[in-house]
Amino acid sequence: MIDHHDPYARTSQESLKNEKATFDSFAKTARILREKLADGKIPAEDTNRVRSAANVMQMISEDSVANSAHIYDSVQHALPAAQRDSWLSRKALIQLLRQRDHYGAANMGYVMYDKFIHGYPKLFFLLLPFFALLLKWFFYRRKDLVYGDHAIFSIHMHTLAFMLGIITILIGLSFHGFAYYGVLALLIFLYIVFSIRNTYDISFGKSVLKTIGILAGYAVGTVIVLIFFLLLIFAFT
Repeated sequence: MIDHHDPYARTSQESLKNEKATFDSFAKTARILREKLADGKIPAEDTNRVRSAANVMQMISEDSVANSAHIYDSVQHALPAAQRDSWLSRKALIQLLRQRDHYGAANMGYVMYDKFIHGYPKLFFLLLPFFALLLKWFFYRRKDLVYGDHAIFSIHMHTLAFMLGIITILIGLSFHGFAYYGVLALLIFLYIVFSIRNTYDISFGKSVLKTIGILAGYAVGTVIVLIFFLLLIFAFT
């Protein structure tokens, strides 16, 4: 067993049980892929790519491999250019395997969660202008309002959500549970509905519909920004 520098270690029986199930699933997936290769169920042009994927799954599941990122990179360079994983996939997997090599296979999920929590305020900052842009689109008939007006409203909403999020996290940590997130989401939704109704002087029904539309667009934008954000985290950490 490798002696990892391990600030994310979890020792509870429940954590260990969940981790074992997770890494057993990686090993099982690798075994299934190898069985399909042995049975000839994989097209010839995909053989090397599938074999590489099986090897990555196996390396993630085993804590006895010390340099999995280097091994994966070496295997990829040994393949013909046409059969290698895409550039983006290789970069993401190498960063993932480096985290695994440094912290240990059992702690990868905790490392990712910790990095996301520490970087979440930056994500909020990136989404501020996007929320203002959505407001501009949904209220394009309001010629008396410029983008700056929507930006002020966006800052107000994000400040509220951020403050409520901090309070919710503190409550969750104090009582060892995070069931309060549903209540938080409902409070923010209602606050946005009433704020839009009062700020843009529209009916309650229209405010509800526009809030749903804005939040749906915001959710799509959040997913896109989140993916990009996580790639940046792995690229520079």
